[in-house]
Order: sequence, then C-alpha cells, then structure tokens
Amino acid sequence: MTDPSPDVRRHALARLMGAARLAGELRVPVSLGQTRGTFLPGLEDVQKVWAERAVRQLAEGAAACGSRLLLEPQSHTNTSLWHTPAEALAFLSSLDAPAGLVLDTHHLDAENVDAVQAVTDHTGVTGCLQLATASTRGPLTVGDPRLPVLFTALRTGGFSGWLTLEHSQDGDSTKAAARSWTALTDAASALS
Repeated sequence: MTDPSPDVRRHALARLMGAARLAGELRVPVSLGQTRGTFLPGLEDVQKVWAERAVRQLAEGAAACGSRLLLEPQSHTNTSLWHTPAEALAFLSSLDAPAGLVLDTHHLDAENVDAVQAVTDHTGVTGCLQLATASTRGPLTVGDPRLPVLFTALRTGGFSGWLTLEHSQDGDSTKAAARSWTALTDAASALS
C-alpha cells in the first residue's frame, strides 16, 4: 500500500478487496497487518497518505461486502504505521466504516506494550487475539502465567472474536500446534 509504483498499490488494494469479498461471504472479518507497507526516506508523508487512503477504501469495501476491517498494530520492524493499539484506534476512529483491532502478543511485546493491559483495555474493539510465547514467538507453553490473565480479561470484556495462534512452527507444525493447544486447554481449565 506504500509502494512508489501506482500499479503495485492498485494491485495490493485489489487483492485485499478480494479478501474482503471472501470474508463477507464467509461472514468473518478481514485483517490487515504488514501489507500496509514501510516508508522510504523522503517519501514518508506521501506514503502515509497512500496507506491511509487505501485502508479507508478497504474498510468501506469490507463493510459493503458484509465484513469489517481488523487492523493489526505491528512492530516497527514490520511496518511504518500503527504500531500500538492507541495509534491504530486513533486512525480507526476516523473511518466511516465498522472496524476493530487484531491484537498480537508478539507485536505488543516488541513495542513494549503490556499485552494483558492492551487486551484488558481494548477487548470491546478487538476482533482477534493472536498468541505466541513472549520472548521467542514460539508455541505456547504450559504454565505461561499470561494465558489465564488474558482469558480472564477476554471473558470480563465480553470478547466474542477469534483466538488464533501465530507463532513459529519449530520445524513441525503439527507438534507446535499441539503444544500450544495443550497450553491453551491447561490455562482454560484452570479458570473453570
């Protein structure tokens, strides 16, 4: 969305609009993360305008398709815009279409944002929480003290969105998923 080439920007938006149409058909939100791009020296101001304009169009397109946009705050290493929930929400408040957040524990940690506090503060506008271990972005581990607290914050805030695993596979995706699933069920059973 910030590429200097207008053709690349048009193609990126067209692909995202296709994702929004599919999301509408499936009755799920469409999320936007790293695709929004990074700035080049000297082009920051115009690239910000391009990205904001494209995200507005995507949010409106998603709404027209029966979906809604979820914007994921990501670390500075991935993108030049919207690194924290506060930054993302400030932009989302300017939209004329329904939108929310994807909170990713890895990116929150990378930006020194307390993941538990972010979830507690923003559960009402969060459509998806992505989980990984704090330090390595690996599979979740049994006994992770954040998981029960995160689950409690989600429950207290009335969360009705998606809970996803977005982490490394450690060479075997089935085993990595199984490790995370075990950690999630262990944390959830502790709250029952």
